[in-house]
Amino acid sequence: MKKLLIPEKIRILDIDIEKTLDAIFESCTQKGIAQLAPLKDAWLTELNDYKNEMEASKMLTPSNHKSYIKFKDILTWLYDNPLEKRKTSYIKDIRNSYIEEGITCPYCGIGPSTTLDHYYCKSLLPQFSILKENLIPCCSECNKTKGTLKPTKKWKRIINPFYDNFEEKIDTPLIVIHFKKERDCVLFVITPNPLLSRKDRMQINFHLSKLKIRKKHAEKIITAFRIESGMLKIQNQMVLEGELTNAGYDSYIRHRLNLVSEISYDWSNIIFYSLYQFEDNHWSFK
Repeated sequence: MKKLLIPEKIRILDIDIEKTLDAIFESCTQKGIAQLAPLKDAWLTELNDYKNEMEASKMLTPSNHKSYIKFKDILTWLYDNPLEKRKTSYIKDIRNSYIEEGITCPYCGIGPSTTLDHYYCKSLLPQFSILKENLIPCCSECNKTKGTLKPTKKWKRIINPFYDNFEEKIDTPLIVIHFKKERDCVLFVITPNPLLSRKDRMQINFHLSKLKIRKKHAEKIITAFRIESGMLKIQNQMVLEGELTNAGYDSYIRHRLNLVSEISYDWSNIIFYSLYQFEDNHWSFK
């Protein structure tokens, strides 16, 4: 749900995929390599075309790609066993760098990125198992939940932090939350920001549903709701009692909205924005 931060160590990685394939076929004797060797040039073409196709269409059309399913075991093995001699150690470097930097998962925006997800899974398009652009650092929970989900339409797919840049479209949170109280319980619904286009909202809804964002983060959302609504309630009470001027209140609101635009994907900022901007949430602090 957010743009992926890229550590400097990863930004400067010198990966030449053609040299990687040369090293693989020159040094690897694992079962299956000999059978894959005749497809070396075709495999390289697939790898080189990935970025162009993703930049143009945001997704691949699997029917336009050759099937490498019968080579899945060796292609998965190459991913699972990165080695400097095969020039695939960048796989381990990518995973470790995100763990060391403590960068949060771009799929949910909350958990630590401790694993690598294959945006196009190894069971569908195994030829991309070692391609850097197909490896999404994410939390283990999102990785497991996404599983082998196959993108089928431009909107019916998980958000790709390398190629889906919603932050260029709006400077407010991509999602908003509407709260209501029933008896002693606070209920909530997460929806895409209405400022986004219909197709963007459809894709975000699909992402939220498939990765079970509401269920996984319910406790964090309710905790942040209580804090943010409580702070707004205090500010409003202080104005009513003359302890805070309207100008002081406006200054507080501007400060919090600035934080929202600077760090949009954070439950506290998303909730503050939602409480302040949508009248149906005003019951919580007025």
